[in-house]
Amino acid sequence: MARNLVMRMSGYGYGAYRPTKWTDLLEGFAGNYRVHREVYLAVRSRDPRAARRAMQAHMRRARKNLLVRFEGVLRTLETAGVQDE
Repeated sequence: MARNLVMRMSGYGYGAYRPTKWTDLLEGFAGNYRVHREVYLAVRSRDPRAARRAMQAHMRRARKNLLVRFEGVLRTLETAGVQDE
C-alpha cells in the first residue's frame, strides 16, 4: 500500500520537478516551456494540424518525463526496502 501511495503522489508536487535523468534542469524547464508555447501558438492561430502536432510533441515529452520520475521513485523505494503489495 505504501509503495502504491508513493508512486501516485510522486507525479505531483515539488518532488515531481526533479527529474533524475535531465543533465541540466534549466534546459528541462526550457523544453517544457517550448512545447507548451507551441501548443498555445497553434491554438491561438486556429491551426488544427499544427495544434495536433504540438500536442503530440507535448504528450511524448510528458510521457518520457513521467516514466523517468516513476523509475526514480521505484529505485528509491527499492533502496529503502519497500516491498510490493
